[in-house]
Amino acid sequence: MATSNMTGMQFIMNLAIEKGLRPDYIGIRKVNEDGYTLHQLHRGILSEDCILIEQDDKILGDADTMEGADIDMFSLDGPACLNDLDITLKRLKNQLNNEKLLGALMFSCGGRGPSKRSMMGESMADATHFEKEFVGLPCLGFYAGGEIGPMAKVDNKIAIQNGNVAMQGFTVVFGVFIVPIPIDTKYMKLNDSEENCKLHMINKMQKSKYQIPKNGEETKCE
Repeated sequence: MATSNMTGMQFIMNLAIEKGLRPDYIGIRKVNEDGYTLHQLHRGILSEDCILIEQDDKILGDADTMEGADIDMFSLDGPACLNDLDITLKRLKNQLNNEKLLGALMFSCGGRGPSKRSMMGESMADATHFEKEFVGLPCLGFYAGGEIGPMAKVDNKIAIQNGNVAMQGFTVVFGVFIVPIPIDTKYMKLNDSEENCKLHMINKMQKSKYQIPKNGEETKCE
């Protein structure tokens, strides 16, 4: 089988022509990694013989190798971004395992709204699509000129991400509040009377480094 060596620039150009787009981001998916991590495409990322990908300052181990990684190109497209958002929100709902979503904080790029004249083509697009998937749930937030959150992923199967935080652009970050679904309390006796709550707090304090004397004044155990 014939092979050929290409510079980083040649590789990007050939792949862009093949996909018929003008790429804005390069996506890297390491072996066994969930989805492509996006890196903004600019002149500094390309050299004569390689593609330069920024890493954080942690010590790189075997799991951080680029060997065998998949590379793809992505461009900004409003309808495609909304479709990706809808897929992610549906995955979030399906991946709630005996859990309940109480609401969310939303931090969206100013390029995504709130005006209908944005690239998204809809007014309050991100918040509106959240409401369609989670009807009636509280969602508070604002538009920003750069969003802080886990590195943007494409084609990832796991909706909830944490760690690997970065400052990004043209993203929407949802901070979601999830709690376990309460167990059946039908046969539990709940007594929240003033007397019972006071007794509970006294017992709690006595188990700590503080004591509650009979006169009601708090003293610290030495």
